[in-house]
This record gives sequence, C-alpha cells and structure tokens, in this order.
Amino acid sequence: MQVKGKLVRRVDERMNIIKATGCTLESDGWSNTKRQPLINFLLSTPNGSKFLRTVTSDAKKNARFLADEFAKVIREVGPERVVSIITDSASVNKSAWDHLKQDFNNVTWVRCSAHAVNLILRDMGELKWIEGRVQEARQLVTFIRNHHGSLALYRRFVSSLPQLSPGHGKELLMPAHTRFGTNVLMCGRLVEVKEALQNMVRDPDWSKWVSDRSKPADRDKAFDLSIIVRDDGCWKDVQRFVDICTPVMSLLRMVDTSKPIMGEVYPAFSKVAKLLETAVYSDSALEQVVRRNEVVKIFSDRWNWCHSPMHACGYILNPKYHSVWGELAGEARREDRVGKTPRGCTTFHELTTGRKKMFYRLLGHDKARVLKAYKEFGDYSKMRGCIDPVVWDLAAEKDMVPWEWWEQHGAAWPTLRIVAMRVLAQPSSASSCERNWSTYEFIHNRRRNRLTMERADDLVFVFSNLRLVATAVDPDACHRVAGAEVIRDSWDLKEDADFREGESDMEPDDDPDLDDLEPNSGSGNEALSESEAGEGDETEDELDGSNGRDDEDDDEDADEDENGDDGDDGDGAGDFASSSDDGDGD
Repeated sequence: MQVKGKLVRRVDERMNIIKATGCTLESDGWSNTKRQPLINFLLSTPNGSKFLRTVTSDAKKNARFLADEFAKVIREVGPERVVSIITDSASVNKSAWDHLKQDFNNVTWVRCSAHAVNLILRDMGELKWIEGRVQEARQLVTFIRNHHGSLALYRRFVSSLPQLSPGHGKELLMPAHTRFGTNVLMCGRLVEVKEALQNMVRDPDWSKWVSDRSKPADRDKAFDLSIIVRDDGCWKDVQRFVDICTPVMSLLRMVDTSKPIMGEVYPAFSKVAKLLETAVYSDSALEQVVRRNEVVKIFSDRWNWCHSPMHACGYILNPKYHSVWGELAGEARREDRVGKTPRGCTTFHELTTGRKKMFYRLLGHDKARVLKAYKEFGDYSKMRGCIDPVVWDLAAEKDMVPWEWWEQHGAAWPTLRIVAMRVLAQPSSASSCERNWSTYEFIHNRRRNRLTMERADDLVFVFSNLRLVATAVDPDACHRVAGAEVIRDSWDLKEDADFREGESDMEPDDDPDLDDLEPNSGSGNEALSESEAGEGDETEDELDGSNGRDDEDDDEDADEDENGDDGDDGDGAGDFASSSDDGDGD
C-alpha cells in the first residue's frame, strides 16, 4: 500500500521521543463482524499512540500465542525502549506474561487502571443494597423508553421543568451491559428528572394511558413503577448511590486516557479511598458501618490487585509530590507504621518496594547505577541540588507535565532523571486500544465485510496514524471516527502538508480535579453531565460503549490474587498478577 510506506516515515519522526521517554506497548482483544478473534498492538508515547498492527489466530488465542506476538513486537521496537505493557484483565494475559518476564526483565506489566475502576463499579453494583435499586431504575427506564405513549408523556413533563427550555428535555439513559459506570449515569439522570417523573405518574393522562393498555402485564408493571417513583425512600437510596459513586466516576474519567498520567494514579486512588471512608451510606449507625466497610473493602482490594511498582515509583518521582516521601518516612519512623496504611491506599513499604524494583529494571540491574540513583533520590526528596525556588514552584502548577519537568530541570540528578522520565511519560490505561476498535469497526463493518485481514489492517494503520502525524502540526487536528468525518484524500504525504484541515468535534480531555470533590456534596450530578459521559463515546439515547470487544475478561479476574504482591511485575490491565520476584534482589 503506497500511502502506508509514505506514512511510516512521518510516524517514525513522531516516535523519536521514545529514545528519551521509552514507550508503553498496549494490547486488547476484539471480534470483528466475521467473529474472527483479533488482537491489536499500539505503541503509546507522550506524543500520541502509534498503531502497529492487528493479528488473528485461527485457533483460540492462548498464552503461548500471545507471548510470541508480544515478543515479536518488543524486539521490533527495541527491548530497551519498552518500559511497560498494558492489557486488560483476561487471565490468558497473565499466563502470557509468565512466559515473557524472564526474557524481558526490564519491562513492567501494568493492569489497565480504567478496567480496574470499571470493575470496582461492577462490584459495588452487585452489593445487595445497591443492586435492587439499580434494577428498579433499569426497569423504569426500560419501560418508559419501550412505549411510545409513556415516552411522549415523559418528554412533555421533562421539557416543562423550570431549569430546562421547551423542547430541550433530558432523555433517559440506558446502561450498557459491560460498562458498569453507565449505571451511575442512568441513576444520575433519573435524579435530575425526579420532579418530572413524579408529576407524570400523578397526572390523569398517565392513569388513562395505563388503563388503556391491552396487556395486563403492562398495566401491572406500570402500577408497580408508579409506586417506585412516588417512594421517597427509593429516591434517597438512588441519590446516595450516585453520591458514593461520583468520586469513582471522576477517577474513571481521569485514568481513561492515553495521556502520561502514571504519576497521578497513586494519589488519585488514595484520594478516592479517603472520600469513600467518610461518605454517608445510611441513616442507621449500624448500616452505615456495614455498608461503608463493604464499599471500602471492594475499593482497596481492587487497588491492591491493580497497583504496580510503576504506580508507586511514579508517585514519589512526581515533582508535584516531592515532599511526600519525607512526610511518609517520618510518619513511619514515629509510629512504626511500615506495612500499614498511613494515608489512604498508600503505604511506605509499597513505595520503597516499587522504587527498588523500578530502579533495578530501568537501570539495567546495574548495582552501581542503582546506588547512584538512590543517592540522587535522597537529594531530590530534600530539594538539594536545585536551589532555584521557582523550579519547585513550577512543580506545583496544575498544568505541569511531570516528565517534562524532569527533562528541563532534572540535570542535578542525571541517573534519577532517566528513571523519572521513563516512568512518568507512560499512560496507565489501554484506552488507545479500546478506541482503536472503533476505527476498525468504522472501516471493516457489515457493509464492507469482504475486506481481507491484510487490507483492513492497512486501512486502519493509515487512518489511525494519519491522526497521529496530524497532531505534530496541530494538536487539535484529530478527526473523530464517526459519521461523515474521514481523512481527506487531498493530504499529500510527500510534502510538509498542512494537516489542519477539518475541525475536531472531540471534547477537550480535561481531567477532573479530585481535590474539588467532597463526599456527598450536593446531588453529585454535576459529575454526570453529557459532556463527561465517558469521553463522548456514549450517545444521549444509549450509553453503549462496548464496541463489540471481547468482554469475557470482566468475569475472569474474580479469582485472581488480591494481595499487594501481584504488583511485583507491573500488573495492570491484564491478569498479570505475579507474586514472584524478578531477580532484582527483592
């Protein structure tokens, strides 16, 4: 494919940054319209994500097949340039990593943080005191949406709400089967339109419509749902469910990105854990304790299952938190809290273990370089070597990029800077892989299902990587894979073409500030607006973000080890919970 060859050179120029920052290899599984099992591979850097290729297996994908494919990609990129691997939590990925880790002891396996938070929401939704209310909310939404008469009545009443202009009522949202955060969005929307729903079921037109139903089952269902809508206790439970899940949803939006946020994940989880501990779960003191313990246990267990040495090392090397190390060390010495939880999800023992592992892995297991990095870390944590106070003021800026801070101001700690830049420049989720399936589905769909695998792979390569090259000129020149927006044929890769043609309809990827969150503040619905409903993947009518990908892995992680040791080898998005050490002297 001629255009592919021309594009490769431009993409490689964009990827030159990996010499300094390294890169992350991301992978995810899916099935196309022909039900062929596919696995995509993308290379994520601070400059964007490069699509490498899609592979398929005639037989069921197994650990050996995945390990061989990962090994091929790592050797193509260069083992010394690959810092981490991120996949989802299918158990086959853990087995694949067991085959790989001996050959690539400098690479860390990280479980996808977005997938982990999604599973937290799933586990919370399965609690008995939450599951019943969510089921009632789903039945209410389904019933109203499935009947033209009830939907017309709902739209009439919701458009009459004082805060809404006529004709701009808010539609009820249907949750997706595998995106458990959409249950929160559904309930949040119900809370927003509570007044309209209650006015509707009290109106004579509703009673007349129900009595005109020909099926007794429909009449009975409408009567039961009318009771639920009038029940203030039900609304109180739904409101609390939304309030409790609001910080978790904000965490999901923060980690569900391809941006380099490895230094922010640890403190973000710690912040949310603290909010969950102080949230209000019930008016009864006994129920408050029981429910709080259930939710906190779910959150902490999933975090222990998800966290990796990279998360810990990224936290202490993030210049925004340069003083945290001294504070935790002093607290551990004073109160002998090593191994306990002095601050949310963070323990001093986890930080020291994560630091040690990443020092050895990223410095080639060279003890002399590791010792030098330890000495430089002592100077860095005590702000020695860089005496300009402005530099440390820059570290506290909200829009400061941690790895760029080290690139510009880390010359006083040269060995430590190598580790810091390679850790902090990595993403924490396989979001690029998830979104790449939307591109694949756009190209290889039911109307174009006769494309060969090779042809479809070439088209996806060009489509995805043209967007990557476009951002080199204009960061906003990203074309959404939807509707009529396609890459323009007029783009000439032979010349330094202007890649600014067209405007992007993608919303800015603004990460929510967890510092602004308070437990049970207001209704929590401000975090559930349409503009934030999961990076714009869901529509107003139906929040279906599955995109046809393989989601059997959501159910395959329940039996995984849930102790802190499974972070040894950088478990993240895949079931890579390895409790064995990697030979770095741990």
